Amino acid sequence: MKRLLSLLLPVIALTPTTHADTLGFEVGATSWNSFAEGSIAAADTSIYNLQMEETDLQTATIIYGELEHPIPALPNIRLSYNDISHTGEGSWDHELVSEELAITSLIELNHYDVTAYYEVLDNWINLDLGLTARIYDGTLTVNLVDYNVSPSADLSTTLGLLFARARIDLPFTGLSIGGLINAGDTGDDSGTDIDLFVRYESPIGLGLCTGYRMLETDIESETRIAGTKHPVFAQLDVKGPYLSAFFHF
Repeated sequence: MKRLLSLLLPVIALTPTTHADTLGFEVGATSWNSFAEGSIAAADTSIYNLQMEETDLQTATIIYGELEHPIPALPNIRLSYNDISHTGEGSWDHELVSEELAITSLIELNHYDVTAYYEVLDNWINLDLGLTARIYDGTLTVNLVDYNVSPSADLSTTLGLLFARARIDLPFTGLSIGGLINAGDTGDDSGTDIDLFVRYESPIGLGLCTGYRMLETDIESETRIAGTKHPVFAQLDVKGPYLSAFFHF
């Protein structure tokens, strides 16, 4: 991933860009029906090794806004907030117990995205390239069903991600198809966020968008076990279909 970023960043910097003739805004809200699964383990102790099975289908809420402007030197801006929480069941391998212990878990992968991007193409084929700062404010908490133990890990971190979005407009229909990707690797943390969508925009700017999103996150954090800090590695995947409503003006 680092090699990919090192190759693509100069391309973004040197690619000719277009810009809007006037100010443009878009605001929207998304309901994302998603599943979550993954694992979390302490690096230097075997008593903290959680395997989370796929959770029940749950709904996340995303709100976003975009600003495009006619100033060529300045990037366009996209802001979003993702409120993602999942509860589920899984197992915990404990070195003092010969069997896997049943657990319930709460995952919170709430995060803010701040994206600066340029329009590379802006006609019936649209291409945007830029960078995203993804600010995670999350936690993972586990409750052992048969014991009074609730280990948790802080999943707060900031990732720098490459942003790319492509969209093809279908003439005279208001429909378009496309995809968006945010991807990056800081060494300790990494993430890949892929979104494939179909979109309809009415002549007055109101529209609907439906698609499928796949969010993969690897975060290095720490937790306390018996009063001692331990480094923790969390690998979490969230995926599922969504529906958005938006207004573009």
